[in-house]
Amino acid sequence: MPTRLVPLLFLIVFLLGCGSEPAEKSATETNTLADVPDSQLQKMVDEALLHTFNERQLNLDVNAAWQILHGALPFGMKFKVQNGDSSVPAMQWVLDGNQMKGWTLRHGSKGLPGDRRGLKMVMEPGTKTGQGHEDQWLAVMSQCGLSKDEKILFQGQEYQIWDVVQQSMWDTFPGKECSWTLIALTRYLNDFNQNWQASDGETWNLERVVQMEADQDLAMSACGGSHRLIGMTMAIDAHQDRGGEIEGPWKDADEKISGAIERARQFQQPDGSFSTNYFARPGTSADLALRINTTGHTLEFLALALPPDRLSEPWVEQAVVQLCKLFKKTEPIPLECGSLYHAAHGLMEYRERRFGPWPYPSDQNPEKGG
Repeated sequence: MPTRLVPLLFLIVFLLGCGSEPAEKSATETNTLADVPDSQLQKMVDEALLHTFNERQLNLDVNAAWQILHGALPFGMKFKVQNGDSSVPAMQWVLDGNQMKGWTLRHGSKGLPGDRRGLKMVMEPGTKTGQGHEDQWLAVMSQCGLSKDEKILFQGQEYQIWDVVQQSMWDTFPGKECSWTLIALTRYLNDFNQNWQASDGETWNLERVVQMEADQDLAMSACGGSHRLIGMTMAIDAHQDRGGEIEGPWKDADEKISGAIERARQFQQPDGSFSTNYFARPGTSADLALRINTTGHTLEFLALALPPDRLSEPWVEQAVVQLCKLFKKTEPIPLECGSLYHAAHGLMEYRERRFGPWPYPSDQNPEKGG
């Protein structure tokens, strides 16, 4: 989101919260963080994830797709939402054709490749109810590990995620916000050299989308450009896994990513949190929710973009420690779901790449559910 809207967002944090009991806001910490052993760092991350998973309960009667589907980012298909007296897996609930406020679909274009009809996920920007960005739900589904053949039921008709992908490709145009599109295409395109024709007759391929994203101003992009950086990072990683060279658009994107990593480190605050101005300039705040938002989004990007050997660098560890402390301090506070779950996703990515998969409660004790 634009930086100028962040203060307004947190004025309404209690109205859009992902918790229930208010508490006083703590002042900004200023002490430099001490080094912690790996075992303690892992424990701090695990405790933050466990509390978020078990205690931050959302409800279909109260919360909307914008809030609920953010929870699927860190916890994937295991993320559950209250439905009356029971709980149901949130993502599977909507894939099965059930109602969720803000999960707004419509039948898409006919005659797409394979003689299929597309499925359109409707934009509802600014509502904090429905999809706020192009292909946001498609990106979430891809990050949940769902295959392109996964079924989606809508008005009694059976679609596949691939139908949403093809609709997105058909709807591509110059200037489209493709941060989330790029995340999904990276997951679902088998051939990165594939060309396709959009509805306006222009020819596109993944390289062109990467170049369009690399050309954007991060400071004018959603959440400081962190989503753009994540999309480009995932695309480059997949491109290299396929034996691709870092040249042309890929080089431009790689330089954008490298520059953002260095600015995140350069603008890091003494307490270990990242700048409240993201990658634009230094900044801090006494608002804990704002610091969770910006540090969480920045860590979400860094946990993907940094090579494995850099995840243990002191500045990165300090950010993780501070984010875990912020999670602990705000346990009783209702937090805005975008901030909360992007930060949890950053911790989850860091945990998996640094220490291995996080053990879900159900994996440890099936009787506890999860």
